[in-house]
Amino acid sequence: FGDSNLHALLDAEGAGYTCLVHVFLAGSAMGLAREDSHSGYRAALLDDLRRVPRGDSVVLKFGQVDCDFVYYLKLVHDASLTFEAHLARSVERYFAFIDGALAAGHLRHEDLYIATPFPTGVVDAHLREALCSLPLMAKAGREAFRRALDDHLFLPTEAERVAHGRAYSAALAAAARARGLPL
Repeated sequence: FGDSNLHALLDAEGAGYTCLVHVFLAGSAMGLAREDSHSGYRAALLDDLRRVPRGDSVVLKFGQVDCDFVYYLKLVHDASLTFEAHLARSVERYFAFIDGALAAGHLRHEDLYIATPFPTGVVDAHLREALCSLPLMAKAGREAFRRALDDHLFLPTEAERVAHGRAYSAALAAAARARGLPL
């Protein structure tokens, strides 16, 4: 189960295991903690997790959207937001969802694996365009976001964004290890 970047794993099979991929297009890790999640993914994912047969492994791979999109959505509204503060909040909210799902019995600790985001794949020249291509954004919202990005003179370089992804992955790994969850 994961955000839209999980498409890279479609049809993945190996060692006799079939990988069933459930993609939550543009799904935010931090948004999963919201009872009133904008996308409805929280309720949908909890429902899906309830249906996973006991003993089947579950891999959660969220966070890419938080690194590669949500940060910028928040940054244009708060120029003082650091990536470090954003990642701390995102990981905290994501694990609030995971901890709740474990406590409610929707997941079993021994069946759960946490996957980290892929490295950023957007080069500097295409960043603004890529940020405005999210399919779930209404046209008016996309245009307002584009204007806000155009007014925001500084966006992190590709090297900085790769460092952000590494930091996010390290924070996910630390939170998973603190709970005894494998990566």
